[in-house]
Amino acid sequence: MSQVYGIWALRVGASLHLVQLPATLALGVLARRHGLQTRIPVFVQRALGVIGGGIVLAVLWGALWCWLLPDALLGTPFGVMFTSGWLMFWGYRLAAQIFVYGPWVPSNYRWAHYLLIGVFSLKTACFACATQSAWLAFR
Repeated sequence: MSQVYGIWALRVGASLHLVQLPATLALGVLARRHGLQTRIPVFVQRALGVIGGGIVLAVLWGALWCWLLPDALLGTPFGVMFTSGWLMFWGYRLAAQIFVYGPWVPSNYRWAHYLLIGVFSLKTACFACATQSAWLAFR
């Protein structure tokens, strides 16, 4: 039974990219509109763009694994490591959204900030459930 919950958690976590990516792009557009990027040197902006692009690719690749191979992820040592790695990643990203990005978001655009907090909270919970399911199936 726990494997059913694990598969459900993996698919919900992967599906949340459909909400996360547009909300993240909206915050980037809002930052440009308010001139927040002018405070950052151009070479740092480019480096952050490259790093951000790599993160997007990694997250989308992880989402594909969750959607296409959930049975292979649950009940194997790789699955335990995969799900626990994403659990730590989304927990870290949730903390960054709250404590790092939160203070600079303009008040009239807080909806995108709160939307991302909700998405990252759900992703963290989904991967916690998937990690538990993977661990129980592996033992």
